Amino acid sequence: MTAEERKVQSQTDKASAISMVERHKMPTGIKVLIGGTEYIARPVRTTGSGGVTYNISAKPTRLGQYGARFNKFSFTLLGEGSAAADEVSFKTENLA
Repeated sequence: MTAEERKVQSQTDKASAISMVERHKMPTGIKVLIGGTEYIARPVRTTGSGGVTYNISAKPTRLGQYGARFNKFSFTLLGEGSAAADEVSFKTENLA
């Protein structure tokens, strides 16, 4: 797929997601708090099961005194026919 084809596909996916959000009264954005900073994830595509995927694009940010880069965030509101995936678990947590 060429860069132009990917761009067209992204625009088509986003239009489909916005249409789904409007039709089903889903959130237009999802507030996400990461590292003490609030971001808003926006709809970017639909799923085959009728869900909508929201994301936050990569961007520079800070975490306290540290310069950082927010790479990407993706969150999907599940549609009918979706099964929840198993979460990764750890013996001990160390969250920033």
